Amino acid sequence: MKKYIGFGLILLSAWACEPAPVLAPEGLTALQGSRCIYDNRTTVRQLDKQVGTVRITATASNWWIDIYVDGDEETPYCPCNLPKELSEGGTRVEFNAELKEILAGEDGRCQPIRLTYVIKVPQS
Repeated sequence: MKKYIGFGLILLSAWACEPAPVLAPEGLTALQGSRCIYDNRTTVRQLDKQVGTVRITATASNWWIDIYVDGDEETPYCPCNLPKELSEGGTRVEFNAELKEILAGEDGRCQPIRLTYVIKVPQS
């Protein structure tokens, strides 16, 4: 019996030491095919190899998940398809995206983007 308990503890400790999940290359392909609320908007330009930090902003009535690119603290980019595993505040990411138009009448709180590539990067 002790042998089985010891073996179970070894398996449990090995499982607990696994690194946090990072989006695998297959996930990147799935990301490109993901649905997005901005799909019908015109792409203004492409963003390539941007590095930034995920931030969660909350008000009394709403909350948003945005990416702020290093060196540009004034422009929140609001991705429509950021994977759940990268949606935690403070997560550092590198991404490529389609920069989408802001429609007439929108508040312009953030710049809409559709991610085409995203990975987690180490904290700087």
